[in-house]
Amino acid sequence: MNIIEKDIEDWARSSIPAYQFMDVTVISVSNGLYKCVIPLNKNTGNHINTVHAAFQWAAAEMLGGLIVLTKRSSKQYVPVIRSLDIEFMRPAFTDISSEAFFSEQDVEKMNSAMKNNGRYDFELSSTIKNTDGEVVAKAKGTYAVRIM
Repeated sequence: MNIIEKDIEDWARSSIPAYQFMDVTVISVSNGLYKCVIPLNKNTGNHINTVHAAFQWAAAEMLGGLIVLTKRSSKQYVPVIRSLDIEFMRPAFTDISSEAFFSEQDVEKMNSAMKNNGRYDFELSSTIKNTDGEVVAKAKGTYAVRIM
């Protein structure tokens, strides 16, 4: 993690208490890779000692926000989740990581749309993996970027 990831993580934890509660770590917000980690602990675990579904969902949902917050052309633009569908593939018996890719071309398209239209909508697919790299869930979110 470098300084931008640490700054974004600190902002997220202070602005959204759920991220502090689930002890999220922002791993990457550069080179097109957006990635965070959620540990399996007493706050995130469930009755069968796996990462609770809600925290897997939150790990996927966070990625769209990371993209907008780190790549927007102006701070007046804010991300809002419109929908997120998740398919659970197997139990998450370990910490999880959620990752998605958003290219520099995607960033240019987003900033151009926001400049020209004052808004941007996008879809983002993400993968949630356990510490062995096995896919435990797949998600697809729809995000809206608007002026606030």
